[in-house]
Amino acid sequence: LTITRPWQPHRVGAPNVEACRLHWVIIDLGVRRPNQPWRWPEWVVLAPEDRSRLTTFLRQYERPVLPQANVFAACFRDLASIVDAPERPGALSLLAARLNELLAVLLGFLDRSGVELDARLVSSERTVGLFLKELRENERQRARPWSVTMMAEACGLSANRFTQLCRHLTNQAPARYLNQCRMEAAARLLRETEAPVTEVALRCGFSSTQYFANVFRRYHGVSPRAFRERERG
Repeated sequence: LTITRPWQPHRVGAPNVEACRLHWVIIDLGVRRPNQPWRWPEWVVLAPEDRSRLTTFLRQYERPVLPQANVFAACFRDLASIVDAPERPGALSLLAARLNELLAVLLGFLDRSGVELDARLVSSERTVGLFLKELRENERQRARPWSVTMMAEACGLSANRFTQLCRHLTNQAPARYLNQCRMEAAARLLRETEAPVTEVALRCGFSSTQYFANVFRRYHGVSPRAFRERERG
């Protein structure tokens, strides 16, 4: 059994999956960052204390693959039989019942496994760290017109708290860190692609080519065009 949260890469395949029959369940708990509270849908009818314990397990124990998990096989076989016949009477009720059974079995499995929980996994610091990592690695995120307030809201924090954690993690203010990520990406695009300078500016989150060139010169000491010529000898 493998469990993947929205901020984790999946661990199915390496990275491809060979011919097989996969069963998966996606439950939207309204979370995209580790520090957000989980909101289970109404059809999850576990007792409140069990739901709370399961939430704690899944938030504070992020091992992506649970070994020796044959105990779940029957649950998935039953789920598969329901999915294969969605028009039969009571299919949705049966599906909800089997999914609740799966969650209850998962809770029992985690209880018996003696897993070690780590409260740091749900901390605001980790949330900010993942957000900053995404800014560095994800072009679409990096190109968005971020303000400090928008970045803080994306992490569910006040601007002051977000700035504090950003400085703690990077030794830089948020805007400066974002510009650094953009400048590193711009240098890479200029070095490795034939994209025009205007396209590089847009892909790195700058709507003005002149402003991009000014910021680039401050970081790299030369204009974007001169940088490309120098790097290519």
